[in-house]
Amino acid sequence: MIKTKKKTAPKPQRRQKGGGSIVTRGNRFYARLRTKDLGEKYSGPCASRTEAEAALRRMLGGEVDPDKTPLFKDYFGALIRGPEDEPEAGDPPLPDVYYTDVRGRLAGRHKTTTWTIYETVLRLWVMDSRIATTRVGELKKKAIQALIDKIRQEKTWGTTRRYGSCIHTVLDEAIADELVKENPAAELNYGKRGRKKAYVLSKKQSLDLPEELYSYSQRLSAMIVVELDGGLRPGEVCALSAEDLDMPEEGSWAIWIRRAINRKGEVIGVKDDEQRLVYLTDDALEAIAQNVKGRRKGFIFQTDTGKPLRPDYLGTQLRRFRKHLQRKLEKAAEGSDQPIPAVPPFTHRGFRRTFATRGVRSGDVKGTQHLLGHATAEMTTGIYAEPEDESMRKTVEAIQASVGYRGIFNTKQ
Repeated sequence: MIKTKKKTAPKPQRRQKGGGSIVTRGNRFYARLRTKDLGEKYSGPCASRTEAEAALRRMLGGEVDPDKTPLFKDYFGALIRGPEDEPEAGDPPLPDVYYTDVRGRLAGRHKTTTWTIYETVLRLWVMDSRIATTRVGELKKKAIQALIDKIRQEKTWGTTRRYGSCIHTVLDEAIADELVKENPAAELNYGKRGRKKAYVLSKKQSLDLPEELYSYSQRLSAMIVVELDGGLRPGEVCALSAEDLDMPEEGSWAIWIRRAINRKGEVIGVKDDEQRLVYLTDDALEAIAQNVKGRRKGFIFQTDTGKPLRPDYLGTQLRRFRKHLQRKLEKAAEGSDQPIPAVPPFTHRGFRRTFATRGVRSGDVKGTQHLLGHATAEMTTGIYAEPEDESMRKTVEAIQASVGYRGIFNTKQ
């Protein structure tokens, strides 16, 4: 009897490393990837098997299928809106991307103020642009650049850059979700940063502004007087100490500039070539004396706990004062047909330029350079000093006087 080997069914082939499958749970489909190192990894819920297969190909490192990626407006909205943002009764249901782990990811990561910026970008700019109905995987740099150019026409350089950063962050999340391989907003062109020309105060404004400020905030008024009459930077004013006061000559007071406060509130030393002695006007001396209050140590302008004020405090308070002054002008103009005058756009940079303009106009360029702490006189005269309207008017009058009046177009003769 010849023995024959019993035939057995072929063993099923083992799944290769990194293989995956499609899992169905209810009416949702999931891509499941099994790896030796990471174990099992699931994708977000998909509405159809085709979308789940596309998700599996992405998880396996295959090519991204742009047609299976969500619309940019839907993906953007899902990132910044939380689970409480459900549609009202009768409204169309939200896209599937709202029901994945994407939903509310950026909303929970950022503060309310930052989240508001994302909401503004989506609602006011993205929704009215071509990229809103473009799928994430099909977004091109050219389309995003067109949106940035449109924003640049209406907003400042800084705001445009901030809005572009929001779009960049959203697309970084798309890379993490394996919807795109590269960020199309990585190298956008925001143009050159335009800086508004500093407003130089007139002689009357230099006298009236501290007086108006005194009724609003005595401390702010004192700091602005020191800025206007000493040409100091905001960080240098915040770092002034009672120990820096000096009397180089009998009857004249001055103060040493040895340190400054940066934006983080840290005390930093001034470079040796920028340390200088600044003489004080009577107004500046009285303003300092009112805030020193007999102290021989410590910061002149300080908080209730003795800490120095930060430069951004000065900027914030000045912006609030401008709004306060504008409301005051509007209230005074109620019931009148006269137009409401606009508040001059005075800034701390403008105060420093006002001091430079006054100093150069007095004829002492070298002294003005030292008081401002500039390295060269060219910086003082060419960058900081501004010609005044009256001086330009006198220049034109002098030119006319040297040439003479023609009178050929005077029809009244």
